[in-house]
Order: sequence, then structure tokens, then C-alpha cells
Amino acid sequence: MSSVSDDECAVCLGPHVGACRAPCGHVFCRECITKSFQMAKPKSCGTCPLCRSPVSIHSIVDVQNGNVLGEAPSATIWGLVFVQRGALGAGSLHFDSEKESYISYENAPDTWRFSNGKKFPSKNLLLNCSWNPSKRVFRGTAEWSALGDNTGCMYEIVFAEDYCSIVSGCVYKDGKPKPTDSWEVIFFHGDAIERGPLYWKWTPPPSTIFGCVYVQAPFYHRIAEGVGSFHFDSEDDCYISFHNATASRYLDGTPLPDRMQFCSCCYDEASRTFTAAVHLDPPEQGAVHCKYELVFAEDFSRIIKGTCQPSDEDGNELPKWHVADPFESTNANLSRCYVGRPRSLCNLVET
Repeated sequence: MSSVSDDECAVCLGPHVGACRAPCGHVFCRECITKSFQMAKPKSCGTCPLCRSPVSIHSIVDVQNGNVLGEAPSATIWGLVFVQRGALGAGSLHFDSEKESYISYENAPDTWRFSNGKKFPSKNLLLNCSWNPSKRVFRGTAEWSALGDNTGCMYEIVFAEDYCSIVSGCVYKDGKPKPTDSWEVIFFHGDAIERGPLYWKWTPPPSTIFGCVYVQAPFYHRIAEGVGSFHFDSEDDCYISFHNATASRYLDGTPLPDRMQFCSCCYDEASRTFTAAVHLDPPEQGAVHCKYELVFAEDFSRIIKGTCQPSDEDGNELPKWHVADPFESTNANLSRCYVGRPRSLCNLVET
């Protein structure tokens, strides 16, 4: 493997222009390193092109003046809430103050119960809390008296540089990590396995679907955008994106288009129901027309139910497939679950 000179940028291989240093010590042109973020959401973060260490505009500094490229929107966890699947009260983590942090199950599905059948408490306080701001690590203990267990489980949580998400975490019982409670989501992307955050910072929900993106996955991950994701840019511009589905093709080998535009769109605000159609060219498995009906959660965090009705060129209906609520789905149908892009990403100022 060839080495890169300290005097040249590892991306463009030219002299540094606006030299910037990543936390790992590698130096790049300012434009080169920020352009490398374009593959990720948000565009303010990514990985070092040399060593793949996490980097962002909040940790990369200008070599000349020592300033970071961008100030983080938050500098502490206090006052923040972090949610799974965008929903409050479904295992959401609340850091109200240094004296009060807790897990909320106020809006958890009825199926979320302990092994003894008891429901989760609406509010489970985290005790013996500690916070390390330099490493962005929180620790706290939750007691599960409903299980007759007063020894509790210790939570260790690591936050992103911009506090947009929780980047890793673990639950410890009797000093040992519980293997089923690792807080990372694994996505299979081609031959690679990518890990992503399970919890995202909660921000006030939208009042409509327009401006939202929904990915086909039980949890949001950036690599799921553009792989059959639903985009509702405006009332006049709604589509299915296959921009990142480079390996997916029609049965005849034709590449999928970057986007399939929805037509005959109609959105009913009262029922939060979107209906539209997509025309397939070339036809896929005999289908030339697909009619969608999608129903959104009250907070627009996910799609809670829906159908896609394909039909052939003669108008004959083909087998219908269904969209399921991620909260209610089993492993058998997770591929038909859709969750929204976290609002904390939508609100970030991108480079």
C-alpha cells in the first residue's frame, strides 16, 4: 500500500488547500474532506478516508487557526430526549437534568411486557447517574422492581459529537454486559455490515408528511435512504428513490431508475392517509401499475399500515403486499416496515 505524504491531501493527492486535521491526525483539504461527507446523512459527518475513524465538522479543526469547522447544535445531554423509531414514550431516554434522568414507556405497545407478563412502568428512573462531558459518556442504573429485581441494570451510553444520536451503548447486569442489549443496529449493505445508532435526538414532530423521508427498515440508517425509500418533498413531488440501490435490477437486468415518481397523489390530513400510483416501465413480474395506500403515525415517525396493489396491463390485480407497523412487526415481515428520517437530521445545517 502506498503512503501519503504529509504535504499532500489523501483525497486529491495535491497540496493542502485550507488544511484541516481530523481527530485521528490525518490532514486533508477542507473541500476534499467535506465533500467526502456527501455520501452520508447528515452531510456534516462521515469517516476518515484513510483510517475510517468517525469524523465530523464538529471534530475537524482548521490547521491555521485551530477552530472546528462547525459548532455542534448541542453541547450537553441535559434537556435532551432520545427516541427509538422516532417515538416518544416507547423506551425513550429522557435527560431532564443532572438530578433526573429516566426511561419512558408511557406510549409503549401493549405487547411490550416483562417475561412475567407485567407491563413496563410508564417512567423508570435512572439512579446513581454520572456524566463525563469530555468523553460524552453517561452511566446510570435502572431498577426493575416488577421483576423482583432491586439490584438493577447499569446503562452505559455514548453520544455523538453533535448529540444528534447515541452512537453506542450497553446494559450491564452484575458487572457483565447483556449480549442482547447492545445499542447498535446492524444493516447488511451488499457484502458489508454497517452499524448505526439506535437512538436519535427527539425534536418536535412535523404536522404533515411533506418534507419527510421514510426508509424501508425497522430502524433508520443512512444507507437505507435511496433503497426503495419514500420521499415526500412536496405535494407536487413525491417519489420512491432507488438512488443507492446500485445492485438492484429488474428481472430482465435493466437497472432501476433513480426515482419512480408517484402520480395521482392524494393526501387526507384527517386520517393521515396517502394514496398514489406508480407506473412500471419495464413491467416487473407482470405488473405495470402499482396503487399505494399508506397510513402514517400521529407523530409521523413511521408508517403504521399500508398496501401496494400491483396490476397487469389488462387491469387484473396481482398479489398484494402489505406495510406493517415497526412496533408490531415480527422478524418475518420487517422488510415491509418504514420509519422516518430522524427530525434531528432534517434540522441540521449541512455543509
